[in-house]
Amino acid sequence: MLIAGGRLIIKHFEKVKPPDCFEKIKLCDTRRYGNSMLSFYSAAVETKSEEGEKI
Repeated sequence: MLIAGGRLIIKHFEKVKPPDCFEKIKLCDTRRYGNSMLSFYSAAVETKSEEGEKI
C-alpha cells in the first residue's frame, strides 16, 4: 500500500520487462545500471469529479 504521492522502487534483471501498472500504481521511470534495472512507480492521486465521485 502506498500513500498518494508515494514511490515504489523495484530492482530487476535488465531482460525482465516490468508491468506498466498495478491497480493504482503506475510506472514512472526506469533506469539501467549494468545488468540491473530500477523501475520507479508512483501511487495514483485520487481526484474527484464535479459531482464528488472518485475518478
